[in-house]
Amino acid sequence: MGIYDRDYYQEDRRGWLEGGARSMVINLILINVAVYIGEIFFQNLQLANLLGVEPEVWREPWNLWKLLTYGFTHSPEDVFHILFNMYALWLFGQELESTLGRKEFLFFYLSTIVLAGVGWVAAQLAFFGGQPSLLVGASGGVMGVAVVYAMRHPHRTLYVWFIPVPVWLFVGFIVLKDFLSFQGSLANEPVGHVAYEAHLAGALAGFLYQKYQWHLGSMLSFLPLRRRKGGAEFPRVLKMRVHREPDAARRDDLENQVDALLDKIQREGEASLTAKERATLEEASRKYRSRRGS
Repeated sequence: MGIYDRDYYQEDRRGWLEGGARSMVINLILINVAVYIGEIFFQNLQLANLLGVEPEVWREPWNLWKLLTYGFTHSPEDVFHILFNMYALWLFGQELESTLGRKEFLFFYLSTIVLAGVGWVAAQLAFFGGQPSLLVGASGGVMGVAVVYAMRHPHRTLYVWFIPVPVWLFVGFIVLKDFLSFQGSLANEPVGHVAYEAHLAGALAGFLYQKYQWHLGSMLSFLPLRRRKGGAEFPRVLKMRVHREPDAARRDDLENQVDALLDKIQREGEASLTAKERATLEEASRKYRSRRGS
């Protein structure tokens, strides 16, 4: 039995990943669905126009918030728009969230939506003269998630029309298709009302994130996002020092380090651990196994 078999760690993992606390991916899907339902039942509000982003947003800094909200808005006339996006977010996002951690995944997804929107606006101004158009949909953020997943798990298998396809090939095909469609739009070919520029910008953001191992949770650690229970922060427990034998003191110190590292894994994901921190967990695991005789 190793350190990961401890009862309190198993309890933490159940709450974090297995349904004790709803995953961030499910939360994002529920928000998208709620906005979509609002678009259908309150058509007079024209939520797509209110939350979507236009090329002229660069002239209207007070509307820059739309570079985020457009990613939670979908065309009410096309139900497949939101269905495909949410299915892909669920398909690729669940495991990615479990690896990165809730906070890191959320920062990555939201920043990718913003960068995809910026890329779309830049392309509209650079190649299409800023013609009136409206960007809505989570596709840019979802493409970023799919690219990171494909880079981390390139040989996982997807079944497309019952045909097994490796993830890297499937995602690569989608990116190539978007690129060729974008090239077609530059040549004034009819390519439909699809924001290929946002797809490509989101894919590029995902590629750079994975390639350079950015950790947005650490960069934005100043934000007050500590774990909460019942709306209040977990208090730090005041520990009294008691005289111990040297071996017992070292054991207590190691266990305190392990507790801190497990908290870090829960907040930021296993990928946030340094090589030294991983070595500490391995050392604790070996000692725990020797004490348990297993």
